[in-house]
Amino acid sequence: MYLRRFIWGTVIVIALAALCVMLVVWRVESQTESHIYTDVKAVPTAPVAIVFGALVNPNGTLSPILKDRVDGAIALYKAGTVKKILMTGDNSTATYNEVGAMKTYAVAQGVVDADITLDYAGFSTYDSCYRAKNIFGVSQAVLVTQEYHAPRALYDCRSLGINASAYGVADFSKYPDLRVKYTVREWLADVESMFEVHAHVLPKFLGPKETIQ
Repeated sequence: MYLRRFIWGTVIVIALAALCVMLVVWRVESQTESHIYTDVKAVPTAPVAIVFGALVNPNGTLSPILKDRVDGAIALYKAGTVKKILMTGDNSTATYNEVGAMKTYAVAQGVVDADITLDYAGFSTYDSCYRAKNIFGVSQAVLVTQEYHAPRALYDCRSLGINASAYGVADFSKYPDLRVKYTVREWLADVESMFEVHAHVLPKFLGPKETIQ
């Protein structure tokens, strides 16, 4: 009898938790879907593109996911959709520098060095959006990331006061093996983002203001 109650209680708790997660995911996606574009020509113009960091290989080259993001920002820059690029990522140690590798690649592809600003403390999507608004003074931007990540990035940035649209570069159509892992991870990250936004969490680092010229 007690075991049966325990099992049913556990099932109900898990079901309620799953329902809450799905409601959060629905809210994030429903509030952002109209701001996501997959065609460079359709992306609204903005002063700056925000490119979110991802894995850099030990030899300093960009992982395929990160290369796709930077290539997307380069395409927007060369199309004249944006004039500046804010690259935000992890530089938590002297031997790991996402944004430095991103800049090196972009400059080699023809982006003017002076048109790139680096945020070395973009340790999470929320931190990157918060710092873009409060440290770098961004009020309007195009976010460049994979389609699966775009809703959360938009939710964070728009909730924090940035008038943002997103250019969603290819994700599971190009990397089908990542679909299940990244989808589940993104659902849980949506819950974390909603908490951070509504609890007004501060990023790990702030620092002096550095307005993008």
